[in-house]
Amino acid sequence: MAFTSIPSADIEVGKPTKKSLFTTIKNNEDDHETRINNLESGAGKITIFSFQVVGYISNYSVAELKALGNFLVPAGCTLQELCITILDSTNTFDSSGNVAETSSSGVLEIDLLKSTDGATFSSILTTKPAIPDGKNGKGTSSNNCIPVVFANTSLDQDDILQVDLTSMKDEQGSFLITCYATLD
Repeated sequence: MAFTSIPSADIEVGKPTKKSLFTTIKNNEDDHETRINNLESGAGKITIFSFQVVGYISNYSVAELKALGNFLVPAGCTLQELCITILDSTNTFDSSGNVAETSSSGVLEIDLLKSTDGATFSSILTTKPAIPDGKNGKGTSSNNCIPVVFANTSLDQDDILQVDLTSMKDEQGSFLITCYATLD
């Protein structure tokens, strides 16, 4: 169903009211409500940020990989998902010049922190997304976008989000971090 414009002839002064006019109004209202419900139920999910961490990450310590990215929240929203995806990358190399591969041993885990003043950050996750020991996830992003429990899902415009690496695979290549929300 789609919006239908009401013909001017149907609403002229002095003309009798037709059943078709009320049918058009009802159909337009039904269409409007269906679109609103779709937005409220997640069909309006937007990407807050998505970025690739590139390089042979294993050359760095976890402490060196704090604050991988900071992002200004564009509008009031409610967080829905936080995903990490290991990438099959041919553009990352180890110290010997070989293509960096992500091993299945170790755990890749990130944390998401929030600040309202740009100086003090605190975690907004009670469970963190992780690709567990025994998996390298290459080529399958579905098992990397696991359910995450947010301690605080509400964000205001101009809040700042920060991504921290909390642990990584023994051999860590490139990976993608994506955060989704619905607008308030």
